[in-house]
Amino acid sequence: MKELPAPPTGREGWPWTTECDPKKYQHSVEWPSLCVIVPSFNRGPEIEHVLRSVLLQNYPQTELIIIDGGSTDNTLEIINKYKNWITFWQSKVDKGIYDAMNIGIAKSKSDWLYFIGTDDIIYDEHVFYSVFENNKFLNSDIIYGNVYWERINDSYDGEFTVNKLIRKNICHQSIFFNRKVFNIIGCFDTSYSAHADWLHNFLWFIDDKIRVQYVNKTIAKFAPGGFSSQAKDGFVQNRFEIFFNNGRKKMSLEDLVLVTEEIYIQKRKVKERLSFIYYYFLFLFFRVKRKIYDL
Repeated sequence: MKELPAPPTGREGWPWTTECDPKKYQHSVEWPSLCVIVPSFNRGPEIEHVLRSVLLQNYPQTELIIIDGGSTDNTLEIINKYKNWITFWQSKVDKGIYDAMNIGIAKSKSDWLYFIGTDDIIYDEHVFYSVFENNKFLNSDIIYGNVYWERINDSYDGEFTVNKLIRKNICHQSIFFNRKVFNIIGCFDTSYSAHADWLHNFLWFIDDKIRVQYVNKTIAKFAPGGFSSQAKDGFVQNRFEIFFNNGRKKMSLEDLVLVTEEIYIQKRKVKERLSFIYYYFLFLFFRVKRKIYDL
């Protein structure tokens, strides 16, 4: 902490004057390399607190990558203030938050990747240590936990199932990705400007080649009013059909029944008669097939 720039006057506590004790990392565990990717655009007032929340983890093998969309406020001033601790950064117009995240993936070299926005913050100084201590990561490709959501003043949102995931998303601020995940699933689909992470999460969640571990820990503080909560890209309204079209070959019969039922109910509500009939018969087909399978 002494090496970092001094915090602004009057700022104390986490992440300004508190840090993880570096001695915690000196035991014999082989710590995996970790890349933290921060997409940014005109967030000068917030970006310093997220950078310090990464750096004051004192994690031994950290890449810090900032992909800025061409900020015109004081964001670049803050980035330059911490440039000695930043592995790579760029500031130029991109195609949005998921394009920035994809650029960060391409620039990273670490075994594990983590994404956090400039209006969010890692929950406390022990997060990285607690996630990777005792070789917990060795049998996992995804490790996810909870976020503290300021809007509801509570933790969000525990362990997920497919049934839960098609109704609400896992916050990307709570997820650590092994690089293998992107080799199998690919990067984020930028055609969904506000919810590409929801589709990506669904695809790795149903893939039996990806080992998923939930840890009952708070990973980050999730700020209200973020980009995905304000922007519209058609995903939320059409997500059941999007999940089906992208994941049907890997979904279990139980999940196929669940998703096709949601689609035909939705089609009935909007009076799309032909689509309703198609998905209704798909739903019946998968339900009968599941019952036969269960015999």
